[in-house]
Amino acid sequence: MNMGKKITLLIAAGLTVAGIAFVGVFGAKLDDGLRSLEVDPAESRTFTADEPIRAFSIENGTDTVSLSPSADGKCTVTCAERTRLTHTVTVEDGTLTVRQTDRRTWYDHLIPFFHDETIEICIPAGRYASFVVADSTGSVIVPSDFSFGTATIESDTGDVNFAAAVEKTLDVTTQTGNIALSAVLLKDALHLATDTGDIRVRNVQTQSDAMVCTQTGDVFLADMTCRAMDVQSDTGEITLQNAVASGMLQVESETGDISLDRCDAAELSLQSDTGDVTGSVRTEKVFQASSDTGTIRVPDSIRGGRCKIITDTGDIVMQIEQ
Repeated sequence: MNMGKKITLLIAAGLTVAGIAFVGVFGAKLDDGLRSLEVDPAESRTFTADEPIRAFSIENGTDTVSLSPSADGKCTVTCAERTRLTHTVTVEDGTLTVRQTDRRTWYDHLIPFFHDETIEICIPAGRYASFVVADSTGSVIVPSDFSFGTATIESDTGDVNFAAAVEKTLDVTTQTGNIALSAVLLKDALHLATDTGDIRVRNVQTQSDAMVCTQTGDVFLADMTCRAMDVQSDTGEITLQNAVASGMLQVESETGDISLDRCDAAELSLQSDTGDVTGSVRTEKVFQASSDTGTIRVPDSIRGGRCKIITDTGDIVMQIEQ
């Protein structure tokens, strides 16, 4: 390499470093400038609940809802208050209710809020009768420090990260937000649904049925047991690892691939229009596989429950892995 090329490369590298530094500084300054434009800046406000709490009802608009265990045994709710976006916190018959009141007009939205706000509910760790979040566009975060009799979460665009035990039914619904469950124990039904978000479940056990569905998002289920399992996606990929149902395991995807890794059930039904169906089951099955144009490779076993696999153009490759 001649001296001229070396000099050119050194100059280019220097300009690249300078450009990265400029973008970082400019971005920080821009963020500060945008925050200064807010005509209704947020102020933190903390509500203290002196009454015993046994249930939660959050009728939230745009804030993230986050539960955390309190160290002093008290119950506090901290919100970001604005002049035209306020919160009401009440306790009635043991139910802590948080409502957001939005009095903004159309022109208030011309200058948006440039960062997410959080409703931080700090309560003693333990069991509570119910947990409900409705009419929300914010995310919901529930750690493993808590358990509930029932839990229902509805969020349009926010993500849901849930790790608490639920004695009876857990129902989580979003439109575009992702759903993540981990280390959840249930006695009754599990229902997870989203339009375009992804669903990720790990180490979840229920004594009843599990229904998991998304339209365009991907589904990943690992270390999951239930009575009957129904997993559906229109265009997303479906991946099951060590998922076991004592009854029927049904998986349907229109265009996405279906992958099973050491899964099992008394009976399996796997169907995809154009996607591949591949993987393994734990015990012998009587395989009934059908594909119009794809390759089919399944064990030639004659014992066990039925494993019906149908795809139009995808491949089918299954094996028994005990």
